[in-house]
Amino acid sequence: MIELLVVVSIIAILAGLLLPVLNRTTKKSQITQSQNNLRQIGSALMLYAGDNSGSFPTAGAVIPYGSIDAQTGLPGWQEQIDSYVQGDRKIFRSVRAEEINPASKLYSYFISSHAAGIDAQLNGGAFAPVQIARIQNPSRFLLAGEIASPNLFSETDADKDDYNTNNPAFHNKPTGHRALLLFADGHTESLLEFDPSTIAVQYDGPKPEHGPTYTGG
Repeated sequence: MIELLVVVSIIAILAGLLLPVLNRTTKKSQITQSQNNLRQIGSALMLYAGDNSGSFPTAGAVIPYGSIDAQTGLPGWQEQIDSYVQGDRKIFRSVRAEEINPASKLYSYFISSHAAGIDAQLNGGAFAPVQIARIQNPSRFLLAGEIASPNLFSETDADKDDYNTNNPAFHNKPTGHRALLLFADGHTESLLEFDPSTIAVQYDGPKPEHGPTYTGG
């Protein structure tokens, strides 16, 4: 009985040592997978822009998959790039984001539309596509990102975007949770906090608080 208790104790100690390592490995794997998803999304967005005179997909309002937005006459941005991802909708889902925000279960990423929103607003409209030719600093321009914010988007919205200034990768982000971002030059970054000096959501560079902001939805 004593020997059995000793064995059980040793197993318990080993399990206690291994679990944190396994958790870290799992989180690292999830981050890697989400970054891969973002890179595939970025490639599809670039291919789409190449076929559409340098315009990225136009995001609209809340658009469930398979629906058409009444104002833009288009499906959600994810559905617009379906043919460029061979219909593989798995890349739009992040297990990591889903664990933190169940509403991100099906559609875990947003597309950057803030700069286009300013254009639309100045021209009396509501929605517009981001124009690749107007991006002045591709290595800093936010193209897309992972969502980890609760109660920010509808679960069925396949057209998540950042038209307004909520910074969906960072809004209500859990402490210690790294936000995954994709930039217009194709690289991804894993960041703990939003840095307006290095992350641009407007065409003319960083510091979005120093320029006009889109005030729509």
